[in-house]
Amino acid sequence: MEMEKKKSKRTQGYTLIELIAVLAIMAILGTMLVSMLNMGVKFYRNANTTMENQSDARLAIAYITVKIRQNDVAGGIAVISERDSFNNPIEVLRINDASTPGNTFWIYYDANTDKLREQSGNTGFNPVLANGIEISELSYLKIEQFGANLRFRVKSMDNTVDLTQEITLRSP
Repeated sequence: MEMEKKKSKRTQGYTLIELIAVLAIMAILGTMLVSMLNMGVKFYRNANTTMENQSDARLAIAYITVKIRQNDVAGGIAVISERDSFNNPIEVLRINDASTPGNTFWIYYDANTDKLREQSGNTGFNPVLANGIEISELSYLKIEQFGANLRFRVKSMDNTVDLTQEITLRSP
């Protein structure tokens, strides 16, 4: 008879205290898992943002270099001082399109939106900065011309990339 009592007691299930203990352990493990997942997502977003910023800075350098190399003809490239729509002085890279006579590209940095932009056409530079095509996001762009040499410097939005490129024009 004593054996039957022990057997029947085992088949009754778990006690309330055992269930609460298991639920508490599962809640702790679940909380740890969710916090680790959130931390991983934050690390991923930070790394992704940094990579995008670095990519934008490299894109700006490559874009300007390619435009210069494609259109390097005598008197076709110059750095000119202009005024933006807020009457602030800006440096603009003026490139005469070698493939389409009369067409000109103006590459400039819009400090109000932190964008590298390009305008093109045959009517002249438009000081309304929002008219340009967006190339990339930057925190800084400086363009200088020293005779046949052009130097431009870009910084990524988070300032992790600071690139300088110097190009000697083949046809000054």
